[in-house]
Amino acid sequence: MKKMKFRILALFVMMLSASTDARDIVIKVKDLPAPARSLVKNHFKGRMIVKAEKESNLNGVSYEVTLSNGDEIKFNCKGGWVEIDCKTDAVPVSVVPNAIAVYVKKNYHNVKINKIERGRLSYEVELSNGVDIHFDKTTYKVIRTAVDD
Repeated sequence: MKKMKFRILALFVMMLSASTDARDIVIKVKDLPAPARSLVKNHFKGRMIVKAEKESNLNGVSYEVTLSNGDEIKFNCKGGWVEIDCKTDAVPVSVVPNAIAVYVKKNYHNVKINKIERGRLSYEVELSNGVDIHFDKTTYKVIRTAVDD
């Protein structure tokens, strides 16, 4: 009976570790979904993709690219951006929803958007002055504002 319990426990541990193990694979740029390649080409001019990865886990497939200036962009399985993290420049206004860009420009003069993340229900924007703003994804109204310490 002890051997059977041990085998069941061992099997459970193996299944649990396998299910939480994300697999990142370096891929060629041409293997990225077309919308992902198009976004980089059209909105990040002068920057090249220096690394592209495909991640597979229980949630499905996603992609992440690193650009020549260190910027990172995460994409969903269809190539739609999920997160844009700009290390040196601002997130291009052309990829930021217009209502968010207008709000930031009006309320935070001379501050740039360093990072934007698109969630299921909201957008999270990180500004260069340390302010984080959460916007409702449907109405673009501010849900909450926080300051980094």
